[in-house]
Amino acid sequence: MSSHIENEEQRESPSGFHFLDLYNNCQRKFFFKYVLGLKQKRVSEPLLFGSAFHEGKATFYQTADRDEALATVDRFTKSYVEKDLFENEEQQERVRHRTPILLDHWIDTYGNNDLKNYDIVAVESQLNVSVEGTNGFTFTARPDLIVFDKLDESYWGVDTKTSTFSRTATDLNFSNGDQVTAYWWAIEKSMDIHLEGYIADIAYWNKKSKGEYNIDLYRSDPVWRSERDIREFENELAGIMNEVSQKTMALETGEYAVSDLFRRNTHYCGAFFRPCEFIDICRGPIPEYAPSGFEIDERVHGLSDLVLDKSDNTIN
Repeated sequence: MSSHIENEEQRESPSGFHFLDLYNNCQRKFFFKYVLGLKQKRVSEPLLFGSAFHEGKATFYQTADRDEALATVDRFTKSYVEKDLFENEEQQERVRHRTPILLDHWIDTYGNNDLKNYDIVAVESQLNVSVEGTNGFTFTARPDLIVFDKLDESYWGVDTKTSTFSRTATDLNFSNGDQVTAYWWAIEKSMDIHLEGYIADIAYWNKKSKGEYNIDLYRSDPVWRSERDIREFENELAGIMNEVSQKTMALETGEYAVSDLFRRNTHYCGAFFRPCEFIDICRGPIPEYAPSGFEIDERVHGLSDLVLDKSDNTIN
């Protein structure tokens, strides 16, 4: 049985790569999500779909049991229903119907061969790495999969990606983005492993397609990260964490507005073909209460003294 059921949709760490990436993309959204700790009560379909697929794959690697992997997906999506995470019934039906089908195809295409060709080193293991040059900040990473190639006697990282929009765009983002860099850095910092490379395991199925003919399972070419890449990433991470700390402390003095310290990037107001979840409160003052449709992410509470109080949803 999968050991991740209780984590549900909150797969990302509040101090991991997405923390860093969001600050680089839109500091205002970062403020709402990681300083105030606001999160939507309901979750987007791609995130629910991807999380359920991840859980099924993790169970398959851990148990080598197709039936148990498919049962994990069923339990996982039922937990979404129980917690009222779906935005609507159509979304719920789509995720619950399509995820086990996609996973079944993946097991036949890649999963069974992986168990023959690789020793499974780690599945969804959380790595905690202290960041030098900061006041005790710990970066958390949760690589999807680390394997040992029995033939080449080499270690590889494998990142699971699901897409309902574009396989090509997903591959490009993986190859050129810093999520690979973050995982590579965390693995080599915290484990006695030297990676030979990283690959993306992409499962694509267009959301509008009603047939299985549109399923495309694809493994990317290997990508690498040099010592320079790793060094630049670590330096950037330390710089951003110190910058965030200084900004939150400055905000708490009452001498600065949020707009003075956490700039808005309007390019992301409508990214991913839907409005940003914070668009209605982005241009106004700090809300006195958690807005309708939002709740407090308890994992983020305490990141700064400027947070929403969990007891009554008001600002401290």
